[in-house]
Amino acid sequence: MNRVRDAVELDTKAFIMFSDLIKQFYEVKSEKLGGLDLKLSHLKILHLLSDHNGMNQQEIAVISASKRSTISETISEMERDNLVVRVGNEKDRRVVNIFLTEKGRELADRIQREFRSYCMGCMEDFSDAEMLLFQQLLGRFQFQGKKS
Repeated sequence: MNRVRDAVELDTKAFIMFSDLIKQFYEVKSEKLGGLDLKLSHLKILHLLSDHNGMNQQEIAVISASKRSTISETISEMERDNLVVRVGNEKDRRVVNIFLTEKGRELADRIQREFRSYCMGCMEDFSDAEMLLFQQLLGRFQFQGKKS
């Protein structure tokens, strides 16, 4: 389905507002998450790895819109803090996958619980059917990465 739809008026502001809601999570929940005593970049990567444990550094850089060198440095800091561990990829020796340690998993679970609570608050006026439909529609979103 790579066609342009002329009949639908797309409100791109809705996409921006949704993106802003995600960004605000870290600001709104900063008091509770601040108790974890972690850098914001570490919180975000732990949150990402809680759903995608074993991603490689390049994938993390793309999703977080960060430079590879920045992600490499951040991962090194997180490794020193025993939050993550780097594991060589058996299929491609050039690739290193990042996994949560037990300590990292515990912190990521706390972040995930706060995020679920935040999302539920954002949808408190949704019916159960609307919440289900919203989740189904989000699941159909497709990442539009760089194309050659």
